This record gives sequence, C-alpha cells and structure tokens, in this order.
Amino acid sequence: MSPRNALPAFFLCLPLFVLSQTEQMKKAHMKLDGEIQEARVLLNDKQYAAAEKAFDKLMTYYGNSANTKNLDPKVMPDIMLELQLAKVEALVAQRKVQEAATYAKGKRSAKPTPANHVLSAQAFLLERNRKASEESLKAAVKMDEEAFMAWFMLGRLSQAQRDDAKAIEYYKKSIEHNKTFSESRFFLGQIYLRKGNKKGVREHWNEYLKLIPRKGARYKLVNETLQKLGGA
Repeated sequence: MSPRNALPAFFLCLPLFVLSQTEQMKKAHMKLDGEIQEARVLLNDKQYAAAEKAFDKLMTYYGNSANTKNLDPKVMPDIMLELQLAKVEALVAQRKVQEAATYAKGKRSAKPTPANHVLSAQAFLLERNRKASEESLKAAVKMDEEAFMAWFMLGRLSQAQRDDAKAIEYYKKSIEHNKTFSESRFFLGQIYLRKGNKKGVREHWNEYLKLIPRKGARYKLVNETLQKLGGA
C-alpha cells in the first residue's frame, strides 16, 4: 500500500487516540479531585494536623511533573494554589497564624500572577488587613477573570461581612470558572439556608454532595439538612 493510500487509515485512528487521551485526563482529574476531597474531610472533621500533612503530601506528589503527565497543565497552577490555601486553613485552625502568613508569602513567585495576588490576599487577611486583602483579590480577577480561588475568597470576605448579595455573586463566579470546586457550593447553600431559601439550598447542596466523599461531619450535616427539606 502506498503512503497516499495509507493516509486515510491514519487519520481514521486520530479520533480514537484523542478520545483515549481525553479519557486518561478525565480519570486523572477525577483521581486528583477525590484526593483533595479526602484531605478536606480531615480538615472539616477538625483533624487539622492530619489535614495539613495530607495537603503537603498532595503538593509534593503533584509538584513532580512526572506525576502530572495526564493532567491538564493549564489548570495545575490553580490546583496547587487550592492546595496551598487549604494548608493555610489547616495551619490557622491549629492556631499557627504567623506560620500560615509566612507560608502564604513564601509561596509567591517573582512574577506578578493572579496566584500571587491571592496568596498576598491570604497573608493580608491573616494580618487583619481586610482592605488590602480585598484589593489583592480584585487585582487577581482583573488580571484573570477565571481565577476561581480569588472569586471564592471574595465570597468568603463578603459572607463574613454579612453582605449576602455580594457573597452569592462571588461564589457563583467561582463556580462558573470551576464547577468541581466544592467549597463555593457549600457556602452558597449555607447562605441560602440562613435566608430560608430552600430551593437555593437544595440546588447547591445536592451538587455539593456529588463532589465530596460520603463521610465526615460536612456530609452528615448537608445530607441530613436536605432530608429535612424534602430531599432533592
């Protein structure tokens, strides 16, 4: 068979190859999401030292490029940022506030990036400088509208100030740019529960349950609340 005649057969194989690559990436991301959620169970169950260790382990493993070959390189910086901020949360829960602030600052790179702004915002917040924190987060989303962790943190700041309208807006922005980030779903449901918006609670907490392991204090709280509200 001549190369000219063989060419169509080669191109027929391309869709199968692309599909295989896509499936591998999907499975790799599902595995990573599951590992992050398992670590979050420890955090939400107040096993803070164990959670810190789990987040460190994930950052070490996925910080090695040999372990990320089936993951989308475009989203890895966001995933690493999510893990870094989760570690900060675990440190703060252990009353290691200064260590957490130092860690956040130390993870910033020399280049101005959305992640740098978010890490700075976290450090400012730990230093009780809410205004500077909010400015850094807004700088992050101005630089990259898809910076879902920045939107999430803006939501947390607004929720802490009882500005529900802004918090809802920011959490929805976070979800818009990362539908598998469970924390925005949880806190949206929390706001709607306080406001008596049963439809909103059901919408976001049913989605939340699809993203987390079926165990732990958070799962129990959300599942029991939904049952009391009549389920889905």
